[in-house]
Amino acid sequence: MTIATREHLRAFEAVTTEIILVRNKLAAFGIDSAALVQYNAEAGNIDGAAAAGLVALDRLAAEFTRLMDGFERAVADLMGERPKLGESSVDFFGRIYNMRAGGWFELAKSNSVSLNLDEGVARTASKATRKD
Repeated sequence: MTIATREHLRAFEAVTTEIILVRNKLAAFGIDSAALVQYNAEAGNIDGAAAAGLVALDRLAAEFTRLMDGFERAVADLMGERPKLGESSVDFFGRIYNMRAGGWFELAKSNSVSLNLDEGVARTASKATRKD
């Protein structure tokens, strides 16, 4: 059985918070990038417009990939869960993020992960999983 600790929970909380907070930053970046592409296109600088668009897409894709990879690692460490076959990163994030804490505990339990987040939780979990 794998044991998830408070550090695993903190990593999960950190990446989830970052995903939520970065949404506005990425939206603003996308708007600024679109304005730069439009400016170049209107000025007749098609190469500049294309380059600005590609750079913007590359940065957005890199940030999205970094965050989703971090989220998947954090969920795997905390709950033992990975995306299902064919499940997109966005769908996986939604599935996990929309669960309540009890769902996370059940998911961890079904994946043979013991959540040892503090002494009280560890005692409760060990009593709940004991098979006498």
